[in-house]
Amino acid sequence: MLVINKDKIVVLGDIHGSFNVVSFFIKKYNLRNTLIIQVGDFGIGYPANLTRDSFELRYLSSELIKTNNILCAIRGNHDNPSYFLETKEIFKNIFLIKDFEVIKTLKENILCIGGAISIDRKVNIVDFSYWKEEGVTYREDLSEFKEITRVVTHTAPDFLPPYVFNQLVYYYINQDETLELELNLERQLMSNMIKQVIENNKDTLKSYYYGHFHYSETKFIDNICFKLLDVNELVDVI
Repeated sequence: MLVINKDKIVVLGDIHGSFNVVSFFIKKYNLRNTLIIQVGDFGIGYPANLTRDSFELRYLSSELIKTNNILCAIRGNHDNPSYFLETKEIFKNIFLIKDFEVIKTLKENILCIGGAISIDRKVNIVDFSYWKEEGVTYREDLSEFKEITRVVTHTAPDFLPPYVFNQLVYYYINQDETLELELNLERQLMSNMIKQVIENNKDTLKSYYYGHFHYSETKFIDNICFKLLDVNELVDVI
């Protein structure tokens, strides 16, 4: 469990290595004393970008310190999984969050689950622009997670949007014979896990946030708000 004593919480969609987006929102909305949770595809760990990333993240860290904000990023499919094996502070006020970590704030218990399958994996280079371990890690039993108030994941269960593949996904399916099966299975496994979390926390769970699909949609089910965030979309925790 990671304890962060912040009262205000915002959630940020995929940024794909555009770390300046975080600084932009801090200035635009005058964010102070805020926990910023990024839903994955933070864009960290690409060998070709290590020098640039270090420079930009050091600058972002200085902005977070000055404004007393903390940034927590979960693992997306466009992140090097080796950076997320343990929850760690990579620069001051910037944390990378391991799968199934709970962030505890003054009023919230936030369960974080990263990972997803890249549709374009066949045109990328293993351990350079794509990682075999990028997918969701499945856990059959999540009964240990109690009094969860919010959930943040990268991909989503199959009972949430999108419900069908778009043309871009089918383009890559035609080049990757097992991709369609694996994408469907991953979302089914996410459903198994998230339904457990909902059932075990039906008196406390208020909202669920995810990214990955590059558009925005909000859905309410049994008084829980399910929010899909677009790229670079920032929302207050509801």
